[in-house]
Amino acid sequence: MKLYVKCDQCHNYIYLNTTASTRRALSQRLRSKSFYLTCPYCQHTRYYRINDAYAQVGPSGIPAGAIIGVILGGLIAGPPGLAIGSVAGATFGSASDKIEKRKVDTFNIERI
Repeated sequence: MKLYVKCDQCHNYIYLNTTASTRRALSQRLRSKSFYLTCPYCQHTRYYRINDAYAQVGPSGIPAGAIIGVILGGLIAGPPGLAIGSVAGATFGSASDKIEKRKVDTFNIERI
């Protein structure tokens, strides 16, 4: 999960170099309910509140899971293991994506 705010000047996403599962946790991590941030694209500095921060799903785990499954399946069981491993890896990646989506939704719904 990646956290960001949107620059009101150039409308680019500014990704935060921190992690938090909720806005309350982000506030505790930053030790404040607000912060100043300079956009790396247009150099505009703005005052943001914790509620201005949003989360988005990070990179998908499906390709990595499928690749790991193929490698392990191929090493252990040969050609049939390749097919079984890729399906198992993709399934695991899909399940972790659903969990990640739930975390993003939880973060974005909460207001402090």
